[in-house]
Amino acid sequence: MYSVEAQINFGSPRTLKKGLYVTCIHERKNFFVGLGHPRCGTGFTASLLSLNGLNVGHETVQKNGIVSWMLPGEKYRNPFYDAIGPLAAFPNIFCIARAPLSAIFSIIPENRVHPSYSFRRVIIQQKFGQDYLGGESVNAEIMHAVVSYTLWFELCLSFNPSLIYRIEQVADDELLSNFVGQQIVRNEKVERNSRPGRRDNSFSQNDLRHIPKEWLFRLAAVTRRLGYDEDAAIVEEYSHQLSIT
Repeated sequence: MYSVEAQINFGSPRTLKKGLYVTCIHERKNFFVGLGHPRCGTGFTASLLSLNGLNVGHETVQKNGIVSWMLPGEKYRNPFYDAIGPLAAFPNIFCIARAPLSAIFSIIPENRVHPSYSFRRVIIQQKFGQDYLGGESVNAEIMHAVVSYTLWFELCLSFNPSLIYRIEQVADDELLSNFVGQQIVRNEKVERNSRPGRRDNSFSQNDLRHIPKEWLFRLAAVTRRLGYDEDAAIVEEYSHQLSIT
């Protein structure tokens, strides 16, 4: 058996083929770096910025920036398209978020995409010191979706983003406008990258009863930090019920 990391084939800048190593790009005042979790709005946000005149790529480096869920890994090579390495050199970092109780429907099938899941599994193990996405259980798919959302967004927030942009909140467009220095307006032309055929509609909120309470507490905490108080309250209620039983 080969290791997960060997299969992903992380490389150095000189071995890049599809990936692009960026040098000195942080010197550009209008270069923006968007972080997030897969299936949580990175494609939507890149399209929104592009349609408003900023050349920001979805998982590719363009003149005005890149939006990619893979960037928190801080690698010089990513499984899909471009990488930019350590994020400390980039001053204009923001985090793109989606409410967890709607995102889980999409994260469950995303976790079946081996390069995506394996990359997050390796990065989480490296950053948090434990293989949290390994192992199997009766409710493994839901558990892994919860853990991936929780830890990946904890990782995103560890870079102290200047903005948390919640894709469902139209009011956040004004915050995004202030961040990039020009008006951002969404319209019907924005690519939403929705994949209705890749939703796990069998998930329900009641499935949270099968998640260990310590993970529900942790999910609720990061959910509040992202600004989703309503979802956080629901998760907290399930965690309290588990504490009583």
